[in-house]
Amino acid sequence: NASASGRRSVAAPEPAPASTAPPPSSSFMAMSLSAMGGQGRPDKPQPQPSASEPQEPAARTAVVPAGMHWARKVPSPPKPTAPEEAAWGEFVGVKEYQAPEVQQGEAPTAVSDLWAVGMMMFHAVFRDAVPVPDSDKGHVVIPAHEDECLRALLAALLRTDPRRRLQTADQVLAHAFFATDVLGRDGSASHQIVQTEWKIKLLREYGQRLQAGRPPVPIEISMLNLVDSTLGTFVHLPKGTLVQPLHVTFVNASSALASQQMPTMSSLYTSFFAQVLHSPHNLFETCRGAAFLPCSTSTLSMLTQTGLAVDVFELIGRILVKCLIDGYSVPPVLAPSLFKYLLDVEPSLEDLDPFHPQLASALRTIMEINFNSASAIEQAAQIRCQVEALVGSSFKCVSAALTNQAQCVEFTRMITSEVLVCSRKSQLEAFKAGFNVVDLSCYLPVFSPRDLICVFTSPSLERGSNTGYVEAQNRAR
Repeated sequence: NASASGRRSVAAPEPAPASTAPPPSSSFMAMSLSAMGGQGRPDKPQPQPSASEPQEPAARTAVVPAGMHWARKVPSPPKPTAPEEAAWGEFVGVKEYQAPEVQQGEAPTAVSDLWAVGMMMFHAVFRDAVPVPDSDKGHVVIPAHEDECLRALLAALLRTDPRRRLQTADQVLAHAFFATDVLGRDGSASHQIVQTEWKIKLLREYGQRLQAGRPPVPIEISMLNLVDSTLGTFVHLPKGTLVQPLHVTFVNASSALASQQMPTMSSLYTSFFAQVLHSPHNLFETCRGAAFLPCSTSTLSMLTQTGLAVDVFELIGRILVKCLIDGYSVPPVLAPSLFKYLLDVEPSLEDLDPFHPQLASALRTIMEINFNSASAIEQAAQIRCQVEALVGSSFKCVSAALTNQAQCVEFTRMITSEVLVCSRKSQLEAFKAGFNVVDLSCYLPVFSPRDLICVFTSPSLERGSNTGYVEAQNRAR
């Protein structure tokens, strides 16, 4: 009821009988005008303005239905005036959300926007923590948090060097933090929420960006002694040149190759890894010729121009990551546990099978023992002795007797790790150090071991190819 608020109102007339005609519209017009201050009566002519006087816009009137009240409309408040636009180059907002390169005068880009995204996530997670750049690590100091994937994502977004920062939204979504499914990240060990081809495509694009605009490095490779020549070349290459393209001159190519086809960069990597596995230096070992691992007794090193000794496996690791940056493949003969070590993943019994099938068979027998039988403990002890004999005298097992299934699982894990990792720990560490010369920390966490095997072992996935993912998955299996 509009009259309750102090506004003037007028009651509508009684409804006419159904048999009578409706009242003329002029009566409703007069009622509306009288409610607006008593002005205007239908029986009194209104003065008309002259042509010279400015005319007000005609007021809108409404027909009030029977049984309702009419009230004067309250005028709308004036619209706020638009704020003045900032001039080009003028600083607007909170400074810490602005990327370091923009603060130094560079033009803003999509990469600088991702810094702002990372800063918003930082404050959303850590509240009142102050973001402080760490010059040693190259990114903002990330406080402790139970989710290490989240800390890794923030570090990748808040890198002070824009070239090392995540470059696109696709790369952000490919990070391990988003590698989850409806069961949660802990239940998704394979990290397959991002398809393998997307991961490989992002990794290839990253390699192209690293090499874009950089001058090529001239090197010479002798095809008569490919392994020693390649290792000798890479030992003298500074680590920073691994992200530059190579301009290779092949020496003695015609006499070394039976075919008349000249070698290429792709054939260089393929031939090197095919020959280094059978090198007279005994760098790699295998049981059935199917899965090669660094030899546990190899201690070969090479000297740089400054006289610094570099482990040969560190050089092989550099060549492998250079092959990845250049977008080429290698023969599928390296053991799966080698790729798992690069990703900090423990080896499994399936990884032991191609390297040492007899030992893997004995461990499977232990895993299948039924401890409800009376002779189970004695049977486990006998097979355990066989396993320790296959491993060798250098392995010292200090665990108690195998009396239940849980102990058998732990014993199998320990033996598998001893054979594939612990017995050749120094060689694997050198190999990993050489591979990590190129920073791939923004990409590798989302790769499963099978994904990484697909990257390296399928020629159809080399740079410029968009096919062959099914072949690569089958090869990885």
